[in-house]
Amino acid sequence: MTTRSFEDRVAIRERVPLLIGLGGPSGSGKTFSALRLATGMQRVTGGEIYFIDTEARRALHYAEQFNFRHVEFKAPFSPLDYLAAIEFCVKKAAGVVIVDSMSHEHEGPGGVLEWHEAELDRMAGDDYKKRDQAEGRAPPTHQHDLAAWRESGRVFPREGEDQAAEEG
Repeated sequence: MTTRSFEDRVAIRERVPLLIGLGGPSGSGKTFSALRLATGMQRVTGGEIYFIDTEARRALHYAEQFNFRHVEFKAPFSPLDYLAAIEFCVKKAAGVVIVDSMSHEHEGPGGVLEWHEAELDRMAGDDYKKRDQAEGRAPPTHQHDLAAWRESGRVFPREGEDQAAEEG
């Protein structure tokens, strides 16, 4: 086993991107809380709040309470589609981006579960012995999302009730 080495240094405040995930049951206030946090963040970062809405335009319920740009996001919900939505907001110079919700990226139409199943079909068809062997070879593309979020420094995902926050 390789021994890892570490270094320490005096902490100096830097502009480090935030990646925040909110979780809770349906109706617990995740969307409202995301908008409140984003508004506070905007006071520091500047720029506009962009809201990527996968929840049938439900963010618009808060349009009178908060100032934000609404980006409607319908299926398919592949990781690369999420990345395209995020890149759209970044190109518009968003100060803060809220993604509501990330659950669709995993379990929604065109999401990772559907993509993974299609990839297994392509690799092994109905041969379940081959499918078991191919299971670990279908690549996890949602890592593209996480990398883009870290790079942009402007993304604020609002996670669904059944998905834990990730930070790679």
